[in-house]
Amino acid sequence: MQNLGVLYMRMGRTEDAQSMIEKSVAIFSETLGPDHPYVALGLNNLGALAFARQDFDTADEFLLESMHITDKYYGEETPEMINALVNRGTLRDARGDKVTAEALFCKALTLQKKVLKPRHPDIADVLSKLGLLQQEQGRMDDAEANYRESLSILKETFGPNHPEVADQLSNLASILADRGDDAESEKMQREALRIRREKLPSGHRDISSSLGMLASLLIRREEYKEAEALMRECLEIRREQIPNHWLYGSAMTKLAMALAGQGKFEEAESEALRGWQTVDAMAYAPALYKQDALLVLVTLYDEWGKTKIADQWREKLDEIKSAAAGDHTSAP
Repeated sequence: MQNLGVLYMRMGRTEDAQSMIEKSVAIFSETLGPDHPYVALGLNNLGALAFARQDFDTADEFLLESMHITDKYYGEETPEMINALVNRGTLRDARGDKVTAEALFCKALTLQKKVLKPRHPDIADVLSKLGLLQQEQGRMDDAEANYRESLSILKETFGPNHPEVADQLSNLASILADRGDDAESEKMQREALRIRREKLPSGHRDISSSLGMLASLLIRREEYKEAEALMRECLEIRREQIPNHWLYGSAMTKLAMALAGQGKFEEAESEALRGWQTVDAMAYAPALYKQDALLVLVTLYDEWGKTKIADQWREKLDEIKSAAAGDHTSAP
């Protein structure tokens, strides 16, 4: 029953998965006891389902209970406990609780170095998660060091043309872009895109990610024509894969930037407005994506000479920024 629930999760049949896993947890708890690892596994899966539907409170409850059972049954220095720490760290990161997330990732990393072989790819995964968290906090030196160590481990383990190597190249490229090293960032992002095109199925979402990041670099360098081509391909993938996600709306706004840079203002306006509407319709979309979509509209109308319309969108942007700045509450 548990395995069937997991299969339903992979198939996207979340309601069936929820029902099956809940039943399995109840049966295991009754027959094997509430502190059995099968119960912990079921709770972990229920946490994953809750996480996927953005119910972070419920997900946290499930993952915390699963972690306690795992610790009690297996002990701390075990792969099972490491996995539980990483899962909960990922959740706390998603909730914006960066301090707790970093502590969980660091604890998992310490245990990994005791339990696993040196240079194990699971260590690379946690280094990557830690690097992303640090990058979001502006701790670029720490983030870059962790990304580079992760990349080194993955190249050693899988070779230079593996999709996980592409992931770290893309992460490093984003750090270098933030630091203004556009030339080296572009080189890494193009290499990541090459690997993903070769190794992943056509239309894979990681390909769209590389396309979008490379296009952003090119827009910044005013290479709008190639950026437009990349964003049209990215947009097509996201239209097929995630039509109801804020990343789809974000792709429209980037395409609008590439079009505006070429003076194609009417087409840019259409894409920018659709991008904003898509992002704004997502109640759980991060505030930063909404701000970016509004900023594109403001910039577009300013460059087009339509200052009154630009001012209207600028006022909306200021409202969103004020609301985001006033929300200082962190996840409990």
